[in-house]
This record gives sequence, C-alpha cells and structure tokens, in this order.
Amino acid sequence: MPHSSGGGSHGGGSHGGSHGRGSSGHRTSHSYFPGSTRYAYYHKGRIEYYYRDAEYTAEDFKDKSKSRLITALILCVFYAVFIVAILAGTFNIPRKLHMDYPDTSIVISDGKNLLSDDDLLRIGESFSEFQDKTGITPALLIIDNSEWMGHYTSLENYAYEYYVQRWDDEKHWLIVYSTDSDKEWEDWYWEGMQGDDTDNILTTKRTDDFREDFQKGLLQNRQSFTDSFLAAFDSLNDVCMQMSFQPIVLIALPFVLLHASLFLYAVTIGAKKNEEKARNSVKLEKDVQYVEDTCKWCGGLYIHGIHLSCPHCGGTIDPLGEPINVASPESLIR
Repeated sequence: MPHSSGGGSHGGGSHGGSHGRGSSGHRTSHSYFPGSTRYAYYHKGRIEYYYRDAEYTAEDFKDKSKSRLITALILCVFYAVFIVAILAGTFNIPRKLHMDYPDTSIVISDGKNLLSDDDLLRIGESFSEFQDKTGITPALLIIDNSEWMGHYTSLENYAYEYYVQRWDDEKHWLIVYSTDSDKEWEDWYWEGMQGDDTDNILTTKRTDDFREDFQKGLLQNRQSFTDSFLAAFDSLNDVCMQMSFQPIVLIALPFVLLHASLFLYAVTIGAKKNEEKARNSVKLEKDVQYVEDTCKWCGGLYIHGIHLSCPHCGGTIDPLGEPINVASPESLIR
C-alpha cells in the first residue's frame, strides 16, 4: 500500500515519511533456595559449593561436543549471512521500474489556479524527465484546504485515499499541495504519497532531502510555489538514480556482533563448562556435616567420606586426620 513520503505546512513545520517494508535451563546459586540440591564442584584444587534446582541426570554427563560443533557452525552461517545483509544494506542501488502498469499519464491538477502556462510547462518537463529516469509516474495535485479540512483528520489521510482510488499500482508518487491562497496569511500544507515499489528510488534519505528543500524554499526563501517546488524536485531528479551510502544501517552491526559472540559462547564454551561442572560435582546430602581435607600429593582440597582417591590428582587418601575445616550445611554456603 502507498505510504507517506513526508510533508509540511506553513505553521506546523514538516515531517518525514513512513517507509516500512546456551543455558541448561536450570537455576543455580551459591545461596540456598527452597527445593534446591547442594553440590560440591572440584576445580583447580578448590571446592566450590553451590545449589541447583534439580538433581543431575545421565543426560547432564553426556559428551555433547559434536552437537555443540554442529550448532556453532549453523549459528556462524546464520550470523554471517545476517552481517553480509547489513553491510549490503548500507548501499542502495536504484533500479528503474518497469512501466508495465496501466496508467502512466503524468497528472498536474491545479484546483487553485496557482500555475501559469509557463509553470505547467516547466513542471511537466521535469516530471517527464523523472519518469524517464525512474519509471515512477509523478503527480501534482493542488487543492483548497476545504477539500479535506472537516472531512479528513489530516492531509496525509486525504492523499492516501486519493492515491488508492486513482491508481491500482504501487509505482506513482503523488504530491498534494493544499492552500487558502486567497487569504492575507496563506495557510498551506503539503503531503507526499508514494507507492511501495518506489522505495528503492525514493528512499528515506532522498524524500527527506526533497522535503527539507521544498519546505525551506516556501518558508525561508519566500519563493513562489513553482520555484520552490521545482528547485526541490530538480535537485532530487539530479541524484535519484545514483547509488547511495546509508551508514545509519551500520548502527545495528555492533549489536549483532555482540549478540552473536554471547550466543556462540553460550552454546560452545559455556555449555562445555556446564558439562565439565556436572561431571566434576558431587551431591551433598542435606543436614550432613562434611569434613574438608588437603591432598598430600597435589595440595588440592577435597571432602572426606565421599571419595576413595583425590578428585584432583587421583592420589590415595589417608584416613581422616586434622581437618582443614568442618563444613556444616551452613558453613558450606559461600
């Protein structure tokens, strides 16, 4: 459906157009929470105590390196395609539309008698050049404010309805200029309405430039309507089929790269660490006092009574001697 390409008014300024078209899933904590199971994790000679909302199952101890690799490769391909699309989107190469639609007649309708014969000729020539270059058929409609005020909530709604009732395609660019030029203080408005197929040529940047030039000509330079309109339209005509660079698209790139890095970490290194933690953890029974001791071979800490050998180096464990610490359920919380 057609959409606004921007507009403005004498007293209300201007506006732009409306272009459109690894975790395990389980909770863990270093503090106790209701329903949690207590575990001790052996890592680099130390013991880490933590609580988990469910006991480990056989699935948690499986080696999933192959599935991690496949998932990582799929994600890399996905993000690579996404990043290439972002980079490609920074460049816009206009393509002329096929003029295969029924009504390609250029419309210049002056309901306020603002245009002289010379004005009609000049605008017609500029419109013809634009149509030849782009394949877009332009139309200019000049009306009295009474045509839409009191009947429509905005000139944009009027322009939209005029477009869809007049044309069945998405290849026109309608510009509606509304005024009460017979008054001492002219109260004028204007609105652009473009078909969706024109977006590759009438980009947001192009229509914003046209809007600013047209509005500036009417307000600041106090030019006539025709001079203001043609100055803006001819400027657009000169550049409309040139390739344009849109650096604003690159704003999304850092966020995509950050998201990709975090996601890949979660499904690869993070998942691997979770599996390692599952394999190197032991369940601690509720309300049981456990005694920590130091391995005489490697100096690593371990808990007496649940191992036949050191969980760090595999060395033999002597009978309980002087403990490093007596770990009650409360003291195990770190």
